[in-house]
Amino acid sequence: MTYHEVIHRIAPWQHIVRTQDDDFTLDPACEDLFEREANFGAAEILFQCERFEDQARDYDLSVASALHLATEYEASCHSSLRRFVERNHRPCFAAVLHPTRRVNANGHMSFFISHTIPSPPFTLQFGDPISSPS
Repeated sequence: MTYHEVIHRIAPWQHIVRTQDDDFTLDPACEDLFEREANFGAAEILFQCERFEDQARDYDLSVASALHLATEYEASCHSSLRRFVERNHRPCFAAVLHPTRRVNANGHMSFFISHTIPSPPFTLQFGDPISSPS
């Protein structure tokens, strides 16, 4: 059983047997909230609450550091990079790119930014990385 499913089981408000809803009548917004809560709880278990970010303080600010911690915590590269940036005490920023069908003139693929992950100090120092200046 994954940590995600453990959270579904131990969060009493997520037990639809105690409601009038079932898997077919549960409001999609409520179902989405349950999934996000389970993902958050699973990450807290996996990264042992603040232990991951406490340990990250001892590492250089680099992708290699985040990937090293991913191995140590037996977590995915994606979730470790996200946690490394989201909870970092230093200004840092990650952009999640997705390929497009477009090929640039130099033959390289084109990408678009799906979403960004700034650390709180980054946002304090530089603002929202995606918002356009007024």
